[in-house]
Amino acid sequence: MHINMASSEALRIIESDYTGPSKPISINRTPTEAQRIDWWTSEGKAESIAQDRKRSALRLYQHIASQAANDLPANTFPAAFFFSDQAHYRPDKGLIKALIRASALEACHCEGELCFRLTDAGTYLLS
Repeated sequence: MHINMASSEALRIIESDYTGPSKPISINRTPTEAQRIDWWTSEGKAESIAQDRKRSALRLYQHIASQAANDLPANTFPAAFFFSDQAHYRPDKGLIKALIRASALEACHCEGELCFRLTDAGTYLLS
């Protein structure tokens, strides 16, 4: 989904909010696959939902969603970010997979694109 901000702003936000080694935003090398929910829940390493990383990631994803070219429903963010500087990013796959397994996120579609919506459990985790 087109985002009306530069990728450098998103990277700066997460850099200042989360000091851990693995940032919860990744270059999107597989844009087509990132639109499939089965890709998000398949393979890859298992991840725990560390408090600081999870909260920082969800805050970042919600901020990015607030800058989407199209209005998104509350507590919803896209599965793929196409920033104004032409950079393609996505949320961290392992973290999204763990949040889906914990019933904190559910898949939905907005403007024909895959998005993720925080459930009540996800909103609780964010607080």
